[in-house]
Amino acid sequence: GSYLCVCPPEYQNRSGVCQVNIPPRITGAGSILLVKIGEPSVYNFSVVDDGDTYNVGVVGGIPTGARLTYDKGNFTFSWNVQQVQNLSLMFYVVDSSNATTHLRVQVLTCGCQNEGNCTLNMLNDTSVIVICVCSKAYGGEFCEQDRNGCLEASCFTGVQCFDV
Repeated sequence: GSYLCVCPPEYQNRSGVCQVNIPPRITGAGSILLVKIGEPSVYNFSVVDDGDTYNVGVVGGIPTGARLTYDKGNFTFSWNVQQVQNLSLMFYVVDSSNATTHLRVQVLTCGCQNEGNCTLNMLNDTSVIVICVCSKAYGGEFCEQDRNGCLEASCFTGVQCFDV
């Protein structure tokens, strides 16, 4: 069999050549952004759209305190989160022909205190939780509880223990 492709008039240039707009391409550094409260976090992504102009933004607007900066097709989203808030950011790119591409990034907030380290725990293919790994001196869900070292290890008889 044979076939024939017909280009609609709205996609033809003055010479009758079919010109179909290809949507912009947006590529990011993964689909999860782990942020720690009170510390700057950065997410980088790039945009390519062959010979077309485009606009970039965040669906619903850029969160308070966040910035989106641009340098030659490379974008940097920076944010200093001040409270626990797990949410999704939806970056968009729309070109001059209204072709649009989206990039969804899940923001996970780490509330670890007292120099606790944040780790991601994959529950299944779609669910991720943040867990705090505390030093020996602290405990609790967010490393907020000071452990009494004297209760965990005893000194020699007659020697006074000081929790440090």
